[in-house]
Amino acid sequence: MKIHMFELSANVTRTAVSYPNRYGIRIAPDLYAAKDLDEVQRDK
Repeated sequence: MKIHMFELSANVTRTAVSYPNRYGIRIAPDLYAAKDLDEVQRDK
């Protein structure tokens, strides 16, 4: 079941991510990014 607080803009993608924190509790947030984001390019 997916429940989201708001509608996404057509220019945004939502990706589910998860990771364990330092206490061993799994955190499962959503990652929001611009659709035209180049994931390969690094900051300079």
